[in-house]
Amino acid sequence: MKKWLLPLLIIATVISVFCILKFCVDTSPPTDQEAQAIFDRDEALLLAVKAYFEGLNKPEQYGRIRWDLDSPSGSYGHIPPENSPLTSVMEQMEDRGYQTILRDENTIEFLFWNRGADVGCRIVYAAERKDINIDYLTACTPLAEDWYYCVSDFNEWRIRSTAESVPTQEGNK
Repeated sequence: MKKWLLPLLIIATVISVFCILKFCVDTSPPTDQEAQAIFDRDEALLLAVKAYFEGLNKPEQYGRIRWDLDSPSGSYGHIPPENSPLTSVMEQMEDRGYQTILRDENTIEFLFWNRGADVGCRIVYAAERKDINIDYLTACTPLAEDWYYCVSDFNEWRIRSTAESVPTQEGNK
């Protein structure tokens, strides 16, 4: 066996373990401050999508619209044509890690982080906080006027819902 092969394998193993621990184990959602920084960085792109939806003649005729940026086959509803100015915006958003844009009645959701099907983090535009209707919503922080950072976590929501439905000792008397 070559003298240099064993040290090279050891170095490659150490680097591989480090990468796995760094990128696969640390699955904490972005903090409020990190979400604010993402919003500040991407505000022009978010506003361009919002303006596009506002420019549709009759938004209610399109109903629910979903654009999967990383897998267009999952998209439905009104899809902008390929030569639309919004195409460049959507490509930039995909490059910045956005996965899905969803428009439903009074809200526009921009999913930018998720951990499987359990946890999703999104920037949401809603004229009023009460209009936000996201499944398993566990946190919602204002970012700017009519803009919010929302986290949905099924497991946390399930635990909270179960705890709220369990009667207390006083309730049993």
